[in-house]
Amino acid sequence: MDIYIFSLIVLAILAVTDLTVGVANDAVNFLNAGIGSRAGSFKYVLFVAALGILVGVLFASGMMDVAKTGIFNPQYFTFNEVLLIFIAVMFTDLLLLDFFNTYGLPTSTTVSVIAGMFGSALVVTILKITGAGESLANVAVYLNIASLFKIFSAILVSIAFAFIFGFLVQYITRMIFTFDYKQRFRRYGAIWGGISLTVLSYFILMKGAKGAGFLIELGVTDWIFNNIGLLLLGSFVFWTVVFQIVMLLFKNANILKFIVLLGTFALAMAFAANDLVNFIGPTLAALTGYFIAITNTDTGLANMAALANSKVQAETWMLFAAGAIMVVTLYFSKKTRSVIQTSVGLGRQSEGAEQYDSNMVARALVKMSISFVDLLKNITPVSVQNFIRSRFDLSKYKPELSDDGTAPAFDLLRASVILIVSSGLISFATSLKLPLSTTYVTFIVAMAAALPDKSWGRDSAVYRVAGVVTVISGWFFTAFMAALMSGIIALILFYGEIYGLLGMVLFTTFVLIRTSSFHKKKENAREAEEVENADNLTDNTLKSHIQNVIKDTVNFIDNIENIVTNSYKGLIKSDLKLLKKSRNNSRKINSKLNNIIKKIVEYVKSDSTHDDVEAELVSIVSACQDIADKVINLTEQNFSYLDNNHHKLFEDQLIDLNEMVKHIESFAKIITKGAKSGSFISAVEMSAKEKKFKDMIITMNKGQINRIRKMPSSMKRNILMMNILNDVDALGLSMLKIADLLKKLQLRIPADFDTNGDK
Repeated sequence: MDIYIFSLIVLAILAVTDLTVGVANDAVNFLNAGIGSRAGSFKYVLFVAALGILVGVLFASGMMDVAKTGIFNPQYFTFNEVLLIFIAVMFTDLLLLDFFNTYGLPTSTTVSVIAGMFGSALVVTILKITGAGESLANVAVYLNIASLFKIFSAILVSIAFAFIFGFLVQYITRMIFTFDYKQRFRRYGAIWGGISLTVLSYFILMKGAKGAGFLIELGVTDWIFNNIGLLLLGSFVFWTVVFQIVMLLFKNANILKFIVLLGTFALAMAFAANDLVNFIGPTLAALTGYFIAITNTDTGLANMAALANSKVQAETWMLFAAGAIMVVTLYFSKKTRSVIQTSVGLGRQSEGAEQYDSNMVARALVKMSISFVDLLKNITPVSVQNFIRSRFDLSKYKPELSDDGTAPAFDLLRASVILIVSSGLISFATSLKLPLSTTYVTFIVAMAAALPDKSWGRDSAVYRVAGVVTVISGWFFTAFMAALMSGIIALILFYGEIYGLLGMVLFTTFVLIRTSSFHKKKENAREAEEVENADNLTDNTLKSHIQNVIKDTVNFIDNIENIVTNSYKGLIKSDLKLLKKSRNNSRKINSKLNNIIKKIVEYVKSDSTHDDVEAELVSIVSACQDIADKVINLTEQNFSYLDNNHHKLFEDQLIDLNEMVKHIESFAKIITKGAKSGSFISAVEMSAKEKKFKDMIITMNKGQINRIRKMPSSMKRNILMMNILNDVDALGLSMLKIADLLKKLQLRIPADFDTNGDK
């Protein structure tokens, strides 16, 4: 088979695969508001988005102008070189977006393609000019650095504007309507609806009609944009009147749902019409280049000057096929849901388990924000503060619950703001012909709109900000890694030729299979946890609650025992890899403990008749927290000791350490076996084990003191051993305390209960 035909087939496969990976990431742009506010059922919101995608592909620009994006000048390249650039870009885009999807992080497909194009074009350019003996200063002739700088500058500016307008519009909107907005919305909600639909109409016109070839041929597009002011005014008047009539005639009419669903449709349509080029554009550009090249005697060496003025045309059947692939992905991709969960979770109104741990940057930003708010309070009159506080009062706010009894992440009013501000900013940038990332804009608007709603309170702010910082850091990572990966892949393809291409196909296939397997395991674990939590909600009796706490505590102790024993075994064997793994696992302990605490708090809130049981539950949590804190410290301590290349412990110290590990393992087995069998060891046996353990620690402490006297120079080893003895003493006693508490708790499980949990 001709190498060029084979390369184009590979590009076609990459384009199809990239469609599924790309829509899985970009879906957050148009699904976040609808799913977060539950403007409809999950399937219904997906249906509206799918309809938007299918309509959007009809408006997809016939000129998918990848070659003229300004990243490189095709007249200086041959077909071989251009083909290599496009193949490297497609491999990079696929691998990078799949990585982000696997970890549920929204990023920009536009930035990925542009940065990837730059990376591969830069490498090919350097190889070309060094091979020809030219100066590296000529790189600027082959590549349009100024254009690249303009694109990324515009994207960064759009992020800043998205935050400012997202915050201000949501703040003003909430000031007008408050959280209890239904009554006020009936008075002047029609005006809000008119403004919303006008903005969305403008957005649809800017992003849809502008790229519709059949409308351009009929002259409709020119008429629309020549009369845009009149059309927008007419739209505002029309929709305002319609909404006012609807609300007067139908008391239960909810125009916000209509606004959110139309906004979902509009953003999905714009995504299909514009971002489609990110997934299939390079493949189509390569195909266009091939048709230009085969007219020359030497296909590979054909100059690509004609590519700059050629239409990178997609046939209608291709657009429909692309739309169908994206719709199927939207419905069945689990990674799509992971990315959406990240965005919705960071902006949700309620508290709960957080996806991200705090970090230094997040803590600094939260402290700065608190200081700024305190400063504003000091200069704002008390009367004004009281008025503002009354408009943002959440004490009487009761969100509408779904059929399963759960509340949406945020209300429809905020969802409408997210869609309107996002659409407005994208439309404005389009009118000025400024490039931007729809992902960045919609995500930042969603996060900014959460601030006035007090979604990020003192208890959750640092974790939510950490999540946002992680996502934004990923955006810079996208640009850097796309350029780097694309450049490396270009080198592999340049020197490896057909073998390099085959190698990249096999490597990419392997990575996609592995990430799919990893994500599937992660999702199965999450779904199992959700099912368990749902079961706990439906069966909230004292009996079931005690059983759940016992089960969760046993799992927690099993995890602790595994981490601790591995950490000490790593120290005994001088295995830095095992020590590092134990340290990393210890950092996840608190999130597991928080799940237990959350269940106990929820039960205590719902029950006021079992104070004795609740006291024991709190004691279990306290003991578990002591263990968690100690384990985090000891794993860090053990890792640092070996990582700093200190001396290995003395032989007799290692013998003592082995003995301590056995005791920790035996205490964990007491808890596990007792909980599973329903019968813990007797109080006499428990007391005997505790005495034996204390005697062992005392003996080892005396032995350690003798070592210090005999070998005072071994300071680091002696300090570590003293810390280990202290840690194991505290751990062992805490585990025995938990065993005793679980035993008492198990005895409180009543034999017979009615549905309310009463005897």
